[in-house]
Formats: sequence, C-alpha cells, structure tokens
Amino acid sequence: MKNIITLCTIGLFICSPSVHALSLSYGHYYEDLSKKNVDVIGLEHTFKNRITLATEWKATPDNQDNGRPGTAFSHEKFYEKKFKAKYKYSFNNYYSAGPELEYANKTDGDKYKAKITNDFNLTNTDKVYVKMVGERMNYDAKKPSKKILYAESGYTKKIDKTKITYEYTYYHGQDTKLFNNKNTDYRHKFNMEYKLSSKISPYIEVRNESLSSKSDRRQTIFETGLSYTFF
Repeated sequence: MKNIITLCTIGLFICSPSVHALSLSYGHYYEDLSKKNVDVIGLEHTFKNRITLATEWKATPDNQDNGRPGTAFSHEKFYEKKFKAKYKYSFNNYYSAGPELEYANKTDGDKYKAKITNDFNLTNTDKVYVKMVGERMNYDAKKPSKKILYAESGYTKKIDKTKITYEYTYYHGQDTKLFNNKNTDYRHKFNMEYKLSSKISPYIEVRNESLSSKSDRRQTIFETGLSYTFF
C-alpha cells in the first residue's frame, strides 16, 4: 500500500503539465474541546476531460508529556494521507453530477469512500448541492469495521469576490454508534472564501461536530487557510 501511495503522489506531479487547473492548499484548524491542532496540505489538479486527481495530508503535534494535546506547529507528524479521484459532467447550465472515489491511509487503519455529487445552479451566483456518501473504515487492531452512510446538502452564494457556503450533513451508522450512543449524527459547516487575486484565495471555516460516540457533547472547529492556483 505504501508503494501505491508513493506512485500516486509522484503521478500528480508527472501529470501536472497536461492539466487544466492545478492548485495547492494549506489549512490549520483547532478543536475547542479536544484542544487538538491539525495542519492540512492539499494538492489538486483537473484535466481538460474534467477528471480531477487530488491528495491531502494531515499532521498533528505529538502529545505533551502530561498527555495533553501538543502545541500547534511543534513536533508534528502525519497521521492521515488521503487520495481521491472524481469526475463531473454538466448536463446543462443548471445541473451537473458525477462520482468520486477516495482512499485514506490513517495511523489506525484504512478508510474508503464512494460519493455521488449533484449540483443545481439556481443563478450565476447561487448553487445548491446534494452529496450521497458511503464510507467504510477498516481498523488495524482487533476492532470491527465501521460503515457509515451520509448525505451532505449545501447552499453556496457568490457576492463579488466572496463565496459563502453553508453545509448540513446527516450521518447514519450501520450497526455503529456515532453520537450520544446512537447510530445517527449531524454536522454544521460554514465557509467563507475571498478571491484575493486570480491565484490566491484565503478562507475561514467553522464547523460544529460531535465529540465522541459515547457523549452528547459537541465541539466547534475553527479553520483558516488559503489556496494557490498555478494555472
């Protein structure tokens, strides 16, 4: 599996001269209850045939000697490496759809996702989308696999150089507890992106997620970052 990951990463750079769009992104987020800091680095390119290949790597600091989460940007190590491929077809000016496949190698196992995205363009500045997702997590330890089905629905509004997105996600675990000892969960996400130039777009994002499957506590995640488009 490590060889496959290495080949995919190298392939992103080899294929880059023939791409229609190539972008590099960086983000940092903080979880207010778990006190966890995470850095996210992403690379994505889209071919002229609308096929997109992407990779995303997540890193977090080592825990302190007292067991508490580490300080941001110190002694970090990668704990998740994600690779995905997707395709989108525009049926007309108002509707587009396409599949997406994703694989993530994590420190405790491997995660697989299959997704179908539906985009509905209401106007030149307003869009509604619905994504249906199937996810499976296979753990390295003697722990049963986790299977989840969920739907992501969102609304995007463009105002001049600013793009605002609200997204709601509903999760259903198949024989899996997700939140408050129940097999259902939900998430709220708000994102605002500003096109600073033709190449640079900073963003901020706020998410509300469950803390654990055995508790009714929820936490807020604050994220900020930027993306750079080469061409």
